[in-house]
Amino acid sequence: MNFKLVYIYFLYLSVPGDLGNQLEAKLDKPSVVHYLCSKKTDSYFTLWLNLELLLPVIIDCWIDNIRLVYNRTSKITEPPDGVDIRVPGFGQTFSLEFLDPSKRSVGDNNRIPVISSVKIRDQQRSAVSTNWMLPYNYTWPSDKVFVSTPTTNYTLRDYQKFYRDIDFEDGWLMRQDTEPLVYQMTPPGVRIHCLFGTGVETPDSFHYESFPDKEPKILYSDGDGTVNLQSALQCQKWVDMQKQEVVIFELSGNEHIQMLSNDTTISYVKKLLFDL
Repeated sequence: MNFKLVYIYFLYLSVPGDLGNQLEAKLDKPSVVHYLCSKKTDSYFTLWLNLELLLPVIIDCWIDNIRLVYNRTSKITEPPDGVDIRVPGFGQTFSLEFLDPSKRSVGDNNRIPVISSVKIRDQQRSAVSTNWMLPYNYTWPSDKVFVSTPTTNYTLRDYQKFYRDIDFEDGWLMRQDTEPLVYQMTPPGVRIHCLFGTGVETPDSFHYESFPDKEPKILYSDGDGTVNLQSALQCQKWVDMQKQEVVIFELSGNEHIQMLSNDTTISYVKKLLFDL
């Protein structure tokens, strides 16, 4: 009797993203924003996450190095002139598991208390994902007010005016570049498992007494602390739009990052893997 062994391989591809993995930089800059900032380095150094770079004054150097510059001709974002960015061990997992040599895990990546939201906003604005992930008027009511001031209410129809008023028109251009990619909400045509957290206060809209250079009052709705429930439930629309199964699974009381280490989440994923 002859036996034939068949090996089945499953490919796991890890693509580094914003804040969730280590980044290294090498500098040869034409200028710097502060005399304490390094203009040129002989080798790569840890750019994210290095807590020493987030100290007062030094953080200005860090922001100028990690920010992105939007090219209106090519419609892509690039590092500033003279800043070369790389992901250490690209394709491996160690740069995702720990963000810096002190072994701070991915769960700490957005909770750094020394960073003022006003201070960090130039860097955050420059990320395409920040503009791309703002609410869309096909998932939220088009008259939804997401920012209010004593003189103006900005709805989902007012993004162009909003970007102009905060003096960041590149944000509007980036939004236009990426909006068509998701606007149709085309179902992917494969089995989908939508796991989402609920029961955690999640920013819903922002009221500014002094716009836009002071901290706003935040109004909350249900969600996981990052993703609003109204957005998370959008995958329900795919149930009747594709023949493949769409599974909706609520994780009550689970925060956006913490749900990744939740026993229920881990058990759910293990069951899927073993049943393949």
